[in-house]
Amino acid sequence: MCDERTEAENERWLLARRDVTLMGAGAALAMMVPACASGTSPDQGSAATASRKVSITTPDGTADGFFVYPAKGRHPAVILWPDIASLRSAYEIMATRLAGAGYAVLVVNPYYRSAPAPIFASFAEWRTEAGQAKLQPMRAALTPEAITRDAGAFVDWLDRQAQVDTTRKIGSAGYCMGGPFALRTAAARPERVGAAASFHGAGLVTGGPYAVVRHPQYLGIFIGLTGFTLLGARPIAVVAWVTAVCTYLALMIYEESENDRRFGDRYRAYRDRAPFIIPFFPRAAARLLAPVFALPKSAQYVAVAVLYVTLIAAAISFLRDRAFPT
Repeated sequence: MCDERTEAENERWLLARRDVTLMGAGAALAMMVPACASGTSPDQGSAATASRKVSITTPDGTADGFFVYPAKGRHPAVILWPDIASLRSAYEIMATRLAGAGYAVLVVNPYYRSAPAPIFASFAEWRTEAGQAKLQPMRAALTPEAITRDAGAFVDWLDRQAQVDTTRKIGSAGYCMGGPFALRTAAARPERVGAAASFHGAGLVTGGPYAVVRHPQYLGIFIGLTGFTLLGARPIAVVAWVTAVCTYLALMIYEESENDRRFGDRYRAYRDRAPFIIPFFPRAAARLLAPVFALPKSAQYVAVAVLYVTLIAAAISFLRDRAFPT
């Protein structure tokens, strides 16, 4: 998240973003944000805070976390779910800023079943091969049922803290991997959690088109360009279609390799369930392309480039002597 930035650099970035929209959004925010109307304004970032490391008993063990809150009074609580690298100094900084705005903030370590925080010495470490191998069994333990149990325990723990105003609803926020955890928190205790926010959440969609087609995000472009080609009946339309299809294949190769590298057996199990690898291309037919899929990624890109040149040449040859509407 913000590991590579100092707190001062983060503040300068935030101020630059505010400057862009200050004139247009200031009045609207003043009217729309409930916290402003209630006297708990987000601009109270200079409020003194106190914090402590905490241990929370859950049905599955003891979770470690970081709890920060305004030094005086009782305040609405927020559960902050971190990204894949879990609880670390970057999230303590983020939580402290939020506490300065008038909230009692609990940052949790979702991996407590496997190891206490911090999980890595640096954020970049999780991207390494060793980091991925370390995380795989930890992430496997974070089932929907496990997160639901944890969420209930965290809500109950917050309600027992003197710094928490239990007459106010709890908020839940999560980043990347923590995005769906924030939503599961709201589902686990809807009577206490009044708001949930997922920031670039991962794994939020497991049904719908993803249940039958891998990479469905390209389906609309694929259909649109196909229609443009058929209706336009012009050489440029054919070239555009071939270019889009080959670009699509190149992106698919990249996404397949990244998903396989990052998620390993979990992605391979999903891949084996999905009937289609791309729109209109059944997984069973992929056996015909097995020799290509077995090649290194760089060689697969070369194969796509060869396919592109071949299709363009075939299109030129086919269309050369044909007349098209003007």
